[in-house]
Amino acid sequence: MITSVCFNSLLVRVEISTDEVMLSLAWIDINLMVTPSTIALLLRTLNLPSHACLPIRTATADTLIETVLKGMPASDKLKLFEVLDVATVLQALKDVGREGGRKEASDEEEGFRERLAKLLNGVGTELCKMLDEVSTVLSRMLVY
Repeated sequence: MITSVCFNSLLVRVEISTDEVMLSLAWIDINLMVTPSTIALLLRTLNLPSHACLPIRTATADTLIETVLKGMPASDKLKLFEVLDVATVLQALKDVGREGGRKEASDEEEGFRERLAKLLNGVGTELCKMLDEVSTVLSRMLVY
C-alpha cells in the first residue's frame, strides 16, 4: 500500500514538472530546452509502459507540441524533428489503447492518442511552412 501511494505521488510530481516545462516554453530561450538530452528524456517519458503513467505521457506530448510549434530557425527545427523520431511517435499512436488485443481505448488513452496526433500534425505543418519559406526565397532569387 505504501509503495502504491509513493508511486502515485511521484507520478503527480512528474506530471506537474512536465506541465511547468511546457508553460516555461512561452518565454524561455528555446536553445536551453531543445537539446539532444532533453528531447531524449521527453521521448523516453512519452513511451513509459505503465497505464498509470498516462497522465505523464499526455503532459509530455503537450510539452513536445509546444516545442514543435515554438518559433525557431528552420535549421534548428529540422534538427529537432530529426531527434524527435516521428516513427517512434507513430508507433506509440498506433499501439496505445490496443495492448493485449483490446479493440477499444479508454477515454484517457484516446486523449493521449489525440495529443500524439496533434504532435504529428504540428510537425507536418511546420515542415510545410519551411517548404513555403524556401520556395518563396527561391522564386525571389529567380526574379532577380
